[in-house]
Amino acid sequence: MGSTYQLKIINFEILFISILLSFHIFFWDVKFYGAYGLRELIILADFYLFYDFYKKSFLPIKRNIKDLSVILIFLFLFSVHLIFNIFYEGLLIDFNNLKSISGIFCLIFFVYFYYDLILKNFSLVVNFFIFIFLLSLLFSNFSESAISEINSVCASKFKITNKFIFQENSHLGMMLGSVFCYLIYDNKSKKIYFHVFLFLILTLIFFFAGSVTQYVSIAIGLIFIAILDIKFFFRKIFLNLLLLISILYSLNYYMAQNHKDYKNKCLNKFSESSLSISSAITNNLFDKSKKDLLNNEFDNIESSTLYQIFKKDKKYKKSNGKKNFLDNIYIFENEKIPKNIKYNTLERKYPKDIFNLTASVFLNALNISFTTLFHKPFGWGLNMYEYAFDLYMFDQRVYPYHYHEVFTLNYNDGSGNIPKLITEFGLFSFILIPIFFIFLFSKKINTQNKIFFGTLILTQLLRGAGYFNGGFGFSIIIMCFTVFNFYNKKG
Repeated sequence: MGSTYQLKIINFEILFISILLSFHIFFWDVKFYGAYGLRELIILADFYLFYDFYKKSFLPIKRNIKDLSVILIFLFLFSVHLIFNIFYEGLLIDFNNLKSISGIFCLIFFVYFYYDLILKNFSLVVNFFIFIFLLSLLFSNFSESAISEINSVCASKFKITNKFIFQENSHLGMMLGSVFCYLIYDNKSKKIYFHVFLFLILTLIFFFAGSVTQYVSIAIGLIFIAILDIKFFFRKIFLNLLLLISILYSLNYYMAQNHKDYKNKCLNKFSESSLSISSAITNNLFDKSKKDLLNNEFDNIESSTLYQIFKKDKKYKKSNGKKNFLDNIYIFENEKIPKNIKYNTLERKYPKDIFNLTASVFLNALNISFTTLFHKPFGWGLNMYEYAFDLYMFDQRVYPYHYHEVFTLNYNDGSGNIPKLITEFGLFSFILIPIFFIFLFSKKINTQNKIFFGTLILTQLLRGAGYFNGGFGFSIIIMCFTVFNFYNKKG
């Protein structure tokens, strides 16, 4: 009788934690009150954990006091790094700063005590999302995409509207590669027909909710499978991949033949994004004149009145000030250049007339991160990217190219987590590179979980929405805890 009761308790705990974790990773776009929604429900797991500690007279905390001390020291260093930057810039600590630190603490604490439970039951986390996602499609509407949408955001002939889980196709794309490749490998023993079916489902998703992010995410996941299990890749994936490419190419050819306005700009986004990255690296690392110019600016240019206004009045910060600044912009063909900047002192290093808006935003974010390395080698602090953006953009230390929208888009997340990490943590962020490769080839975690977390991390480094969206921060913690063998091992 006692064992049966215990089994029920365990089953409830697994189900409860798995659902909350699924909400946190996949349902971050679902909001109930302002910026708060299903993502934040993960805190209930911490409350449940404290309740469990209470029943056990806090014995798990006493047994792990040394590890918990390490966690507190880590959070203390995080806080010191953040507070130092806040006071150095003459800012004030606000609720968002406290919320960020608290969020990191809750996630670390959660993963430390539930590490084994999470990884042993991670299929439940993924399958719960798949079930809800497929169910939500039954309540969605389908409509025909405009040619402008097809050319600009890689939409298909038809699109899904009334999205309940993901507000943008790119948000779905951030998660799709991880989920699909996890599902493929988690069911590697099943017959080839099962995998053909999964690839056909993937084709439908591409057709009705396509985006460049989805293609990149799937490609990353399949590359990880090929690296970790090359035999399985060629046995059950390679032919399916050729089938997928053939179907997508055929659909693309049909669109090009039957719609005169169709320009196939979607495929160009890959080359444009690659070129933007290479341009940013080349110009920021190997252009000595650019470095000298930056150093001269930092030495001689005082902070503009606009930036000072942004620091002092946060209500004003995101409204009138920036809008008024955007009124002082000349339009030169497809370039948007502030009036008071003398561009004759700068040579144009970026190819003209090739970047779409997405690539230009990412290029601008990379420029901000490289500028940070020269200006503040150790970064601005947790979730302080917005202040770096304001200083470098509105004090004209980073020069945007091609689109005036660059001044207002992704000002707090950098459009990808690579520039956000570098801007906020500077040289410290590069520590994650060796940790990632150690994790990828570690034998401490099964292959399907490595594929999921590796794909999610790398995808969102390129196209992400911050640390707390899409499970990025959670995945980083899992990766680090695995590499360092740092989690509660006594239950």
